[in-house]
Amino acid sequence: AARFAAAHKTFAGKIKLALVSDEEGPYGLGTNALIEDGYLSDVDFSIITEPSAGFDGKPFPDVCLGARGGYGLEIRFYGKSAHAANPGKGHSALLDAAKVAQALEQVDYVEDPHLGKGTCCVVGINADGGACSVPDFAVLRLFWHIVVGESPDTIVREIEKAVQRAGITGRYEICFREAPSEGSRGFMPYTVPQDDPMTVSLLESIRKVTGKEPTISYFASIGDFNYLGTRLGAPAIIFGADGENYHSWTPSTRPPRPFTTSWRKHCCPEQAKPPPARSRGWSVFQKVISSPHFSWCSLSPRTVSIMPQALSRVQRRRRRTA
Repeated sequence: AARFAAAHKTFAGKIKLALVSDEEGPYGLGTNALIEDGYLSDVDFSIITEPSAGFDGKPFPDVCLGARGGYGLEIRFYGKSAHAANPGKGHSALLDAAKVAQALEQVDYVEDPHLGKGTCCVVGINADGGACSVPDFAVLRLFWHIVVGESPDTIVREIEKAVQRAGITGRYEICFREAPSEGSRGFMPYTVPQDDPMTVSLLESIRKVTGKEPTISYFASIGDFNYLGTRLGAPAIIFGADGENYHSWTPSTRPPRPFTTSWRKHCCPEQAKPPPARSRGWSVFQKVISSPHFSWCSLSPRTVSIMPQALSRVQRRRRRTA
């Protein structure tokens, strides 16, 4: 704070540090609450410290000027039960789900010049015919990343095309996940113009502090930054550390579940602690936003929100593996 005050003596705005919980998968509940309760209504510029360099596989510093969006949904299939000795007398909802899952491999995605193409990922499939029955119900769970120009309506249209390609005759329904509010149903994609005044100022500060030319990228997945970039009417920049092993372990160190402290200590002492998330750049990031080269006041007064979500994720991982 003292360093910032010394470097920006004429700063007349506010800096809001948002430390939120329940990001991404559970609807971004923390950030959604801040938005819907009006706490971020005066924000003019957001910096989200997700590991941009690490996620893009580029050396630090890497700045993401936008991100793909995404929706979680499921397709429910309805069939007819029959004895497994006579499956032809029934209609397998599971086979319908499997056929549609294969047909989704041929989706014709919209292509954005910055964000690329969307992707549909089958994240789960569930059906149960018991010990010896044709399953009469099945669920196909999807996460569908989208780009600018796509929406829930385009997702539905592509699913219906996939159903036609699959040639199934059973009944089905498409169900987007229920959400606490309309704004948190999903994450819409967005991009930030590279010539935006605050973006230009941030890039210049990065050059001065790091002595390197920052690379420009676009985040391939979703996060609370989608809410900030599409619901506040203000630019949202993703700028964070590099690193690896997000959402995964290295093959040589992945433990069995349950992953307990006693198992690590007695069965595999060299793995007494989880492998580090090897990242760098956080200290440099602090220097960048405190740098006098970053013209916070160029469009004064300014309100800037900073969301170090990577830190909250690390804390959650520690709680799970403790």
